[in-house]
Amino acid sequence: GRMVANYLRIHELVPALKQRIDSGEITLSCGVVLSYLTDKEQEMTALVLEREAGRITRQNACELRRNAGALDEGLVRQIILADEKQTAVKPEAQKPVIYRIKPDIYKKYFAEQMSQKEVDRIVDQALALYFAGGKAVK
Repeated sequence: GRMVANYLRIHELVPALKQRIDSGEITLSCGVVLSYLTDKEQEMTALVLEREAGRITRQNACELRRNAGALDEGLVRQIILADEKQTAVKPEAQKPVIYRIKPDIYKKYFAEQMSQKEVDRIVDQALALYFAGGKAVK
């Protein structure tokens, strides 16, 4: 029931914020919180995210919601960027990117008994080939 309610709330988002959920830049829970803002406030939020931050924390989203009705672009920027300044993460300390392969694609290209290390090696080689324009890369 909770997930259905969340998806119904997401329906209230402007397209620019929905796209950020689809791309993983905004979590579903942040999207739910942002869905309570007016369309104009959501558009301002999307604009600030596009221009400056790219990401938003749940804490920032909740702060935006607390200020709903009084938001202007300056306040949206201040709220979103405040957390970024306080918790700037050095690049080497950032979490690794995790990509999940759909089960049907995984089964199509990898044997069940393959280790994660083998799968990683194959994916690395395939991506190297792809980005080299089809030329083998050692």
